[in-house]
Amino acid sequence: MVVTGVPGAGKTTLGSAVARALGAPFLSLDTLKERLYASSPADLDPHELRLAAEAELVDELAAGGGTVVVDIWVAPQRDTDRVVGLLRRQPRSVVELLCRVPAEIAVRRYAERQRSGPHRRADRATLQRIREAAARIEPMPIGRCIEVDTSRPVDLDSLIDLVSV
Repeated sequence: MVVTGVPGAGKTTLGSAVARALGAPFLSLDTLKERLYASSPADLDPHELRLAAEAELVDELAAGGGTVVVDIWVAPQRDTDRVVGLLRRQPRSVVELLCRVPAEIAVRRYAERQRSGPHRRADRATLQRIREAAARIEPMPIGRCIEVDTSRPVDLDSLIDLVSV
């Protein structure tokens, strides 16, 4: 299961709750980036760091069996083809949970979050990129997609029922 959406959409919150409900491992690309950042040279290019985290993600998926819940921001056009290619290497079917929120909710959440390490500051340019991405984010061409409104609390039981169908 892949939980996607713009930064501030609630991917980590939803993904970790779904993983707990399913008794499945939870993998977050941000957590992998943070771990790599802590052990990498400070001048590591952000794109190189992301690619290294994606490689770690693939390794962890290959090592795990059964259902795994993955939280990953897939920027439209920039990341879609590459991430779909990584996911297609896995022997499992993929269900995408696409977190949808109005752009201003995502921007507010992102701006309120503590930022450190490899994460971009909530500067004007970053917040504008989130707004633009929220307007054009689409499901990945990887499998079944369930769109979830994460601007308000999610009925987890109903979502789990949908995922299980």
